Amino acid sequence: MKIEIFNRGICVCVLLAANSFMRKKQRRNGENMQTHILYSQKSEHIERIYYKDATLSYPEHTHTDHIIFGYILEGKLCVMCNGKRRLYQAGDNFCIPPDTSHAIETVGDIPYSMVCFCVAVSKAFDGVSGNTAGRVSSGDSGETADKASNRDSGETAEDIRQLKQLILKAPEDVLTIDDMAHHIGISPYHMIRQFKAVCGLTPHQFQIQCRVRKAQKLLEQGESVIEAAYATGFCDQSHFDRCFQKIVRLTPREYKRCLLQ
Repeated sequence: MKIEIFNRGICVCVLLAANSFMRKKQRRNGENMQTHILYSQKSEHIERIYYKDATLSYPEHTHTDHIIFGYILEGKLCVMCNGKRRLYQAGDNFCIPPDTSHAIETVGDIPYSMVCFCVAVSKAFDGVSGNTAGRVSSGDSGETADKASNRDSGETAEDIRQLKQLILKAPEDVLTIDDMAHHIGISPYHMIRQFKAVCGLTPHQFQIQCRVRKAQKLLEQGESVIEAAYATGFCDQSHFDRCFQKIVRLTPREYKRCLLQ
């Protein structure tokens, strides 16, 4: 109930933000709007993204410890979430829980306009996630084989979450699949399956995503593209550009131009 009320409140804020963004955009570029995306940091824990007449599709990704609220202003798009495809059009809103694998797809050649809020919820909703695989509790007594198995799954999921935090803390560090598996004491194959179940992505996908997210923050703080690439562990500029564009759908330089000061 609290999350539903919060969701409705955010949708009202999204509508107000959309009107504000439109006015700012028109003042900056006039009626001929050439920039299709604007990013702004509303606070330490809230980011706002505005899309105008966008035709961008986003591949499978997650938002770690963040919940996404979106409102469609014009046009339509499809959201693939947990294997289900849903169409959203003007006037619709959607919510993506933390660590939930999803993708955004365009509908034919129809552009869309949308406002999204990316809200940090690690403190407000501790332990809430779109993927709850492995979060089971072992009994206090009379443990059966099934309960023991559930306990082991729960312990593995906790190990995976600790591994996730290790990657988040320093995504630029080189961690191979064998390193990750050894760190939590399970086989690489089992680790990859458990990691995707808990975090929504494979370990490699997650590490690259975390590097790109960190690069975004560095660019927002005024770092150059070369500095951001070096600080996030990319071996060369072209590799950085490819990974960044695959996730953000903009080059690092285009992203810097889309930042609303």
